[in-house]
Amino acid sequence: MVEKKPTQNIRSTIATLLLSAAVLIQLGILLRGFIPNIMRNIWEERSNSATWRSASLHLGQEYAAYIEFVKSHVPEDALLIIPKASQAWQYGNIGLMQYYLFPRTIADCPMDKLEECILNLKGSNAYILAPTSAFPPRELADQVKRFIPYGDQQEQGIYVPMD
Repeated sequence: MVEKKPTQNIRSTIATLLLSAAVLIQLGILLRGFIPNIMRNIWEERSNSATWRSASLHLGQEYAAYIEFVKSHVPEDALLIIPKASQAWQYGNIGLMQYYLFPRTIADCPMDKLEECILNLKGSNAYILAPTSAFPPRELADQVKRFIPYGDQQEQGIYVPMD
């Protein structure tokens, strides 16, 4: 049997103590800062809808408020055109938007046929999400839809049917 030298035992003990101290410090930081903030946010959000809580905790309260704005202006049986994910990922992800805006139908326009796609949305049951000033091209959307701004912002809103 191989015996450990006393210096090896001391080194192992010191290393174990240092590692334990580092773990305890990190745990203290988590318990004092990060976890109470998350718990407070969860507690404050408890009275909001499940969609609001999910969107707020996932992407922030401003995102959640915009989603609620869209839900209030787009009927559940409507088609909602969103940008491509490369233009605005949090608003252009079809799966994510379908989750938050269900049961509305969510689609996007092919980039190579964007003008044709938007100009063909003259129907009363088609809406266009306008999360940024870049989407949709305003000169096209203004021809077929009426813009409703989100709050005080003129760059973010939604295009609704003219009538």
